[in-house]
Amino acid sequence: MMLRRSPLLLTALIFGYAFLYGPIISLMVYSFNKSRLVTVLLGKAGFSTKEYLEPLQRYPWNSLILGGRYA
Repeated sequence: MMLRRSPLLLTALIFGYAFLYGPIISLMVYSFNKSRLVTVLLGKAGFSTKEYLEPLQRYPWNSLILGGRYA
């Protein structure tokens, strides 16, 4: 016998997950923003990985040691 779920339960579940994971996803997307202003969208300012690559280039061994220690 198959259990039938309420459409209201499914809707609440979708909105709940969107409420929890939406801010995390938006922070991930905006962390690659090239502009210093948050109000400028990615399309106008561009895409940048500078802040993520700079510590790896300046201190490669520290990054590897810390990554290995806390992973």
